[in-house]
Amino acid sequence: MDTNYAYVPRKPVQTTTSSIDFISQEGDPSASSLTGGQYDTTYTGASDWSHQPLLPLPSAAVKSHRRRLFWWAVRYALVFIFIFVILLIPIIVLSDQGDLDDDAPIEAIIAAQRVNLGFYIALWLEITWVFAAFFDIIGLVLPYLFRFIARYVNSAHQRYWRVFKFMRRPICFLGTTVAAFVFFSAAIQDNPILLVDTDPEAWSDWNNVVSDVLQQLTLWMAFYLIEKVAISYIAIHYHYRRTGTTLERTKNIQQALIILYEASIYLHKVGDHTFSEEDAIIRNAKGDMKPSARVRLSSYFSRLGLDSYKFVSLFGNFISDDSDSHWLRPGSSYGTIERAWANPTAAAALARRIWLSLVPRGQYGLSESDVLEILGPNRAAEAKSLFTAIDANDSGYIPLDDFVGMVTEAGKQKHNIFKTIADMDHCINTLDWLFLLIIAAVMIFFIMLLYVPAIKEIQSVLSSLAIGLSFAIGRTINHLLTGIIFIFFDHPFDSGDVVRLCTPNLKDGIVCTVKRQSLTYTVFRRFDSNSDLQISNEELVRKSIENFTRSEINKQSITMFLDFRTSFKDLNKLQGMLETFIADNNRDYVPGSLAFNVTSLHELNKMEVRIVFTHRNNWSNEKLRSMRSNKFHCNLIAACRQIPLFKPGALLPGPGENGNPLYTAQLSVSDVTENIQKELQRRQGLRWDNEMKKEEIGAQSEDSDEEVAAKIEAAKKQAEAANEMKKTEKEAFQKVSRSVPQPQPVASSTGVNVPRATSGLRLAARHTEDA
Repeated sequence: MDTNYAYVPRKPVQTTTSSIDFISQEGDPSASSLTGGQYDTTYTGASDWSHQPLLPLPSAAVKSHRRRLFWWAVRYALVFIFIFVILLIPIIVLSDQGDLDDDAPIEAIIAAQRVNLGFYIALWLEITWVFAAFFDIIGLVLPYLFRFIARYVNSAHQRYWRVFKFMRRPICFLGTTVAAFVFFSAAIQDNPILLVDTDPEAWSDWNNVVSDVLQQLTLWMAFYLIEKVAISYIAIHYHYRRTGTTLERTKNIQQALIILYEASIYLHKVGDHTFSEEDAIIRNAKGDMKPSARVRLSSYFSRLGLDSYKFVSLFGNFISDDSDSHWLRPGSSYGTIERAWANPTAAAALARRIWLSLVPRGQYGLSESDVLEILGPNRAAEAKSLFTAIDANDSGYIPLDDFVGMVTEAGKQKHNIFKTIADMDHCINTLDWLFLLIIAAVMIFFIMLLYVPAIKEIQSVLSSLAIGLSFAIGRTINHLLTGIIFIFFDHPFDSGDVVRLCTPNLKDGIVCTVKRQSLTYTVFRRFDSNSDLQISNEELVRKSIENFTRSEINKQSITMFLDFRTSFKDLNKLQGMLETFIADNNRDYVPGSLAFNVTSLHELNKMEVRIVFTHRNNWSNEKLRSMRSNKFHCNLIAACRQIPLFKPGALLPGPGENGNPLYTAQLSVSDVTENIQKELQRRQGLRWDNEMKKEEIGAQSEDSDEEVAAKIEAAKKQAEAANEMKKTEKEAFQKVSRSVPQPQPVASSTGVNVPRATSGLRLAARHTEDA
């Protein structure tokens, strides 16, 4: 590619131009926002593009937010002042009516005490209302105060400010209840100037009842606060473990695709005939070429001279003219990537458009140099970070198939994250309501036990009934508690994960994907039959679960049984062929990861060989896993046929086969005895400790000198061939077994032969002391 792309802008000022805009501007190049417009060529954050802050809100949206916040504060203040004034009226009215003369009669004293009681009740309600507003304001301010302090203490903890925002209601309820209970006890319950219990009627001790209820309510609010803290911890811990690394990688890929897509539309305008089909699929939310309702609506607008994208972008331009904003701009790069990720077909079309427009002619892969050529030399660090984000295999180049798979898989992962968050929010809300019901039931039971006489009379009956119910619903409660612990604390998988469910001894497993989760059960989709499988969480606790999605990379092992007579030379040849195959296919396998082991000899009748190799990715993609496994097995079969290797007992022909004929003969007793003796001598001669003297060649027969010389020469050649084969076999054995060769006599720098391996000249202190 001869074109100089060094001045491709980092972000065009206007990124919302649709395909109709480009088509209408072909006749007027000066009107095009990408060919003749202004560009923001300022370079910010090139070395750390993946960690840039989120896009800011539009200025008009910020003003609208501040306006809503102002009117909310005014409404909040008016409500507080109105109720405060309403409660202040009886305090002012009754403040002067409780005074008594020294000689006042008893009836006047009782009436004055009742007036004082009304005054203190109104004062109690007023102070309770003030404290309610005070603790509510604390709950409002605390998150922002925490975020401000964390910004200077530890900025990594700023993200937890939303936890304090979630705790606003529990803090307000607990603080208000404590203030109400404390002031009621001080101003009414323990006030010596009030005569509250002068009425002998049954409800004369109402103050004690209110005090006990407030005490129980304070305790319940404390448990309510603890319950909300526990729910917050469970939610944060669960979502962080699930989406921490996955979301970070998805965000990096999204940022990279945004930059590459902007470079692609800079080189080939949207609506250009080169990528007209891909652009149509990307623009269609369904990911196909068929006309949809939105497309038909666009045609209606186009008849009026309007475009739906331009019509929506009008509001985006109205609220903000910031080029980094993607609000109400469906034609922006951000909106295009998000819309394409919603459908695998649209994601594949987006990947093809980017790859085909950036890869030069004659090349079959996208490399870092191509990205650097497009972005320009002043953005080298950004190009490197960008390519690292999309090059998952670290191969240095990305073919079209890999790029399409990466884009579609990233979109699938993002939507799986959203699905998991939705499922888990349902489970967390269910758990929250369950805890609240338990706390409320316990509080109501104790209050009724104290103040309802009928409950006291049947207390023993209720105790027996509770014991019976515990046995009746104990299984259900255990089922629920087991599911809660399994989902939130064990957390073996998430929605969309590919797992293998097997028995505790890792046998008889099935591979499936997680479809839906609940507190009591989980629904899986099997790979072998594509049917749904529902298993209770209590049953899953007793199973071994292999999570392929969470695995970094997976290894696969193959076991073969070979003939015991297979030479080490053949084993070394097989290992070398497999290593060469893995190195040539480094997109699918990790080079240098082959493990070739002889694991067992099985009574010296067969040799068990175990081959382990590593895939480039994990096994979450079943189609890709089976393809790579098939590829390796086919190459292994071809290598075994080429060497060749034989099954146990098949290296030498069997009795009666070609090369090993079977004869039947009748022998006498003396011949049988002689053959047995010869076989014993032959076996003894094969042993390493044989001490039998070999007979001299001249004494073996009366052959001539020429025949003896010929036999000696043949024996020498046979011995040399045997030694050469033995040496080759020994070298192959050392390679297969990875053993260290025996040290040979070598020469030092002075030319003196040293009868041992030279390892160095420095002597350790320990050796010196031993000497």
